[in-house]
Amino acid sequence: MKAYVVDSAAVRSNLQILKGRAGSAVLWAVLKGDGYGLGLVQMAAICREAGVTHFAVTEVSEVSRLRAGGFQDCDILMLRPTADADELTQLLSLGAILTVSSQNDATVLNGLAEKLGVQAQVHVKIDTGMGRYGFLPDEMDQLIPIFKYMDHLHVTGIYTHLHSAFCNKKATLAQAEAFQSVLDRLHAEGCEVHTIVGFRNKDLVILEDEFSACSDKLTIMTDDGSYGTKGVVTAPLKEAIDAGENYDEVITIGPLIMMKFVVATTKPAGVKTVVSMNPIMIDGTGMCGGCRLTVGGETKFACVDGPDFDGHLVDFDEAMARGSMYKPFERKRHEETCNLFKKEVK
Repeated sequence: MKAYVVDSAAVRSNLQILKGRAGSAVLWAVLKGDGYGLGLVQMAAICREAGVTHFAVTEVSEVSRLRAGGFQDCDILMLRPTADADELTQLLSLGAILTVSSQNDATVLNGLAEKLGVQAQVHVKIDTGMGRYGFLPDEMDQLIPIFKYMDHLHVTGIYTHLHSAFCNKKATLAQAEAFQSVLDRLHAEGCEVHTIVGFRNKDLVILEDEFSACSDKLTIMTDDGSYGTKGVVTAPLKEAIDAGENYDEVITIGPLIMMKFVVATTKPAGVKTVVSMNPIMIDGTGMCGGCRLTVGGETKFACVDGPDFDGHLVDFDEAMARGSMYKPFERKRHEETCNLFKKEVK
């Protein structure tokens, strides 16, 4: 009798390697076909233990099984596009992210979402050579209206399928170039990015060229005014909102106190605000509990459930209080170390 053995320890090890290579990018675990025959819920559990909490499937039943299996708060992307009203209604009720691969998909979903009084979160699929489904790179006239005119669709991602990444470098690079061309043209069509970065002083300014390259507008703030504009990052943000800037989303990462006031700035205007709670993470595996926080009245862990959360639901006061719990011990240890160096060497 032959047996197919899956070494879960090896899977966990591979996931950690992938996370290391991905850096700050979000990993999505594709678990279609019952987790490629390895067990949908079982594989999802292994991924979650490793800190991978974004999943992609191809069937409504798989979304339902994951939700029923304890993955209520995880992002689940439905890779297979559908224009079937019953399937779409089920997927929306399950909180799934929908794939749109044609203007027809998008129109049907937008109309249904409007009828239900909701906004559907969607990812756009670009066909760069797989030939399965998706917008072709030269179909910008069909793609752009989804971003501009379909108010009940909230595009939170765009992706393609590199069909030969494991065996054909030339084909893969050609696909990557085609995908990048779509992103460049979307950017040129008015998908604006405004970036505000803050530093203590001029000597600490980093990545200015990189920020500038990916931003339509870059504002640099310094505490002492030695570079850019003197002040805190919330000042230009408030000025922009008060001046009528209609931001679809604000993303903030930095010290807790800064993120707290960014959220306080965007909340009155009802601007969706995503906060990245990386600053409170320690080991990144969910073992230590150091990144525990309250989100919408529920206990979450930044390293397992995040690190990105709806900023309007985060209890920043609690998070900052937890972060200062050990300051007396840290101060004492710091003083002991400093005094050690002061001692005369005999």
